[in-house]
Parts: sequence; C-alpha cells; structure tokens
Amino acid sequence: MFGTGDYVAKYNNNAITQTTETDKQGNTKIWKTLSSANIATSGAVVLTVNGVQTLNNMNNNNSSGYTDVTITENSSYDDKNNYAYNRVPNRTSNNLLTDDVYVDVWEFDNTHVNPVSGELREPAMRINPVNGKVGFSFVSGPAHFAMPDTGTANSDEYSYRNYQFNYATFNASTFTYDALGYSHGIATGLDTNPSNNPPSAGRLTYQTSKWGIGNMGDTADNYNAQNKVRLDAIGVPNATFRITGSNTNYQLLVKGEVPTTYAMTETRFFSPSIATTVHKTNGNYEANTYVYLAYCDTVQAQIRFRAGLNNVVNGNTTTNNDTANGYGFTGFRDEHRINGAKGRCMESSTDDFSLIAGADYQQGTRTTKDGKTVLSGYDTGYTSSKYVAIDAISRDNLTNATNDVVVAVWCDDQSQLHYVYNDNPLSGKDNGTAGGWKGHKVIFNDGGEHCAIKVDPIGGIHIAAYVDGSLRYAYLSSYDADYSEETNSVIVDSFTITGERITIDAGLAQVPGTTNYVAIPYISYFNGTARLPA
Repeated sequence: MFGTGDYVAKYNNNAITQTTETDKQGNTKIWKTLSSANIATSGAVVLTVNGVQTLNNMNNNNSSGYTDVTITENSSYDDKNNYAYNRVPNRTSNNLLTDDVYVDVWEFDNTHVNPVSGELREPAMRINPVNGKVGFSFVSGPAHFAMPDTGTANSDEYSYRNYQFNYATFNASTFTYDALGYSHGIATGLDTNPSNNPPSAGRLTYQTSKWGIGNMGDTADNYNAQNKVRLDAIGVPNATFRITGSNTNYQLLVKGEVPTTYAMTETRFFSPSIATTVHKTNGNYEANTYVYLAYCDTVQAQIRFRAGLNNVVNGNTTTNNDTANGYGFTGFRDEHRINGAKGRCMESSTDDFSLIAGADYQQGTRTTKDGKTVLSGYDTGYTSSKYVAIDAISRDNLTNATNDVVVAVWCDDQSQLHYVYNDNPLSGKDNGTAGGWKGHKVIFNDGGEHCAIKVDPIGGIHIAAYVDGSLRYAYLSSYDADYSEETNSVIVDSFTITGERITIDAGLAQVPGTTNYVAIPYISYFNGTARLPA
C-alpha cells in the first residue's frame, strides 16, 4: 500500500499498475501491482511521487548520522541495528536487511525433471562447477536411479539420465560433481529375495559419469558390475569369516550379538554423503580424483567411511574385480565381502571401511560367545543415528599439507551433533583411540538431525542442522578451530517445525570498498509446518 498522490512506479522499466480503493472509514488507498508478464529478471523497484524518486535504492545503507560510530560491512549486527538508519532489520531472523526495494525472480520449470513412472523421490540438485549447468539425482519411479551424465568428447551432457535399473526401487541416494565436472553418485537397490538360499539383498553402489551408465536393459543391473562398484548390501548374512593371517573361522556379529539368521532391511542405509577432490600429476588432472563417502548403517549401528582414488575415464565396464582396479579405482572394492557371491546377503570386510561412530566386531581379540568363536570388537566410543554429512578440503589448497582433510558431522543416538576431521583420510583408521579422526566437538547439544556441512573457498566450515524444531547454523573459521555453541551458532529459522532436509553451500562476496572477501553460507531446507521448501 502506497497511500494517495501522483505516483509512478516502475520495475525494470515496466510500469506498475495502480488500483484505487476506499476503506470503511472513507480513506482512499492506492495499491501498486506488477503484472507477472512483466517480470523476467530480478531488479529494483523505482517509485516516484510527484516526480520525486524515492531514495531507498540510492541511499547509503551504512549511514549513521552524527554518531561516533562508523558503520562498515564488517560492523557488528548490533551496531548496524542501532546506528545505520537506512537499514530495517526484522530483529528475528535477518538483521542485515536494508531499506532497498527489489524484486527477486526465481523460475522453476516443473515439467523438465520427471520420473520414469509414478513418484520422484530423494531429489538432489548441484551446479556443475565447470559449465554452470544444473544437474539432478533422484529415485525415478519404481525401478530406476537417475543422475547427471556429464558426457564425453563424443556425447552430450544431460542434467539427468537413468543410470541404474533394478527389480525394485532405490533409496539412500545422492550425488556430487568433482572439480572437473564429472558426476559421482550413490544409490541403494531395494530388491530382496528371502526365499533364496542364501537370501538375496540389494546393493549400495557407486557410479560416475567418468564410466557411463549401467545396463538399462537388465532389471538385475543393481546386482551387476557394469559401470559401478558394489560397496554394501541391505542384508547381512548369518556367516563365518576369516581375518588376514588367521585359520580360525569367526562368527559374524550383528551389533555385537551372534545372529540366529540373516538380518535384512530396506532401510539399512541412511543419508549417504559424498565428496571429491582433484589433484594434478604431470599436468593431468584426470589421473587423481579422490572420492570420499560416509553413510549410516542402521543394522550395525555404525557410521561407515570409505575413501578411494578414481584415476581412469571409461575404464573396464563389465568385469567383476576384487579391487575395482578394472574401473581405475583403488580403495573402493567391488563385491569383496563376507559371503559375497552375486546377489547374496553379504557384509563388508572391515578392511574396506573405517568407522566414524559405532563398534566394529570384525577386529579385536578372540573370545567365545553363545558357543561361537568371535572377535571382541573395537568401539569408537561414539554412537550413531540416521544422519551424517561430510565435505573435503583439497590438499592442493592447504600449505605444506600431505593429505586431504575430510570434515564430518553426525547425529548420535542422544540427538547431539558431533564434529570431527581427518587429515589422513586414506589411512583407514577409525574414530576414537584409533586416532583417524581428530578435533572432536559437540556442535549442538540438543539436536542434529538432517545435518549438512560445507567448506567455503577460504577454509571456513559451515554447519546446519535441525535442532528441536528449528534450523540452526554453526561456523568454524577453519577445520581445526576452536568452537563454542554459545558464540559460534545461531538460530536461522524457527517456526513451529522447520529445518528438515537441509542442504548448505558457501560462496565468497567482496566487502564493498575493500579487497577483502567474506564467505556467505546459503542454506535450503524444508518447513514442516507450512509443507514448503525455503
């Protein structure tokens, strides 16, 4: 509402129409409306009254009058609120608002990302750092997983294609881009056949556009090796195994107990989080793409971490390979598992992963339990729930560093959000006394679901999580910086239930009038009360 007078309002040189209305008290009011047909791009709203233009978009947002306080972009929130009179903080969620008037235009086309059939689930969106194109991964209907195909010299780039086929649907999926623009995806097939002997169980798999899509003509594609590495299964067998150098058969344990039968659930894996770094060797970047993966295992009550080097484009696409070297991938192993014949329930070897949280009962000293020979296990000292997130810092960006640094946050079974970092992520060492993960901190004491983490271009760590019905944000100036929940965290949004399904990113913005840059976090999330994204 603008009141009465001789008004002319324009947005991007398009006139804003005027509507006159008389209220119950007889007052005339004028409303200004901008037709959606005239909204094409973001821009300023310019309003003139009797030929005089409003100053909102022209005044100095840091003006503070005749006070002794000089306001700059680096000034505190309190100083800006108290002294910068051309600012209009809402004093609840955004204390940096100014009196400028703009229209921000966001355009979404809901016809260009479609499932094969039925429901589209678990969408993830990323921007390719090489060409700026948007890519998506998602569960595509009842039998497919889709992710970006970044193409080769002889093929086109797709924001998404069906990458994997299955007898049943998928879950526990996500993807990321590396610095070269290749996509790297994770998906879990949910096919099961308990009547088989031994039972069959779907696979948690890794795929990348460096290799290409799987076999879209085979409903057993999730079980097969074409252009993928099969890392884990949704079913754990009732099986025995041997450790390297031992002739003893050990009974495989589930959460430390001797199982009476196989353990299978379609919701074994949660919140997979994948990060990459790229390193240069003899001028060739493609020889050194490191892939890091963390995910929650609800059957074993663990948070597992994997690391590998993917150094071949268009590698071996069909051969089962114990070390995945046929794919140009060292570190991730394909089907090297306890009872790991194709399609069977299987358990990953402890040599193939390390633990951020939980206990590993494939290592330790020999003992007897329920009449079975078992290992006493190694306990990290930390528990897990369904939520974990990681990011990676390239060693090329760290002075005198010999390894990448992986940072991780996870929510434990008491709903505390924990933080650790690993400056030797290829070591295979667990959290706890094993010493692989360092710098443990409790980020939030009263919650941490849907957690997300991002390293900004200057090394700051940005963390967001759902805490007691609200969206919370925390910041560390570096991966090994000190932290206080009281001084280094804020509530971003709090409206009954808000802050689920979080993603976070961070970019740089130049401080006006200086050569300095500051990191700006960008958080997207779901408002459970309004049932809308934010």
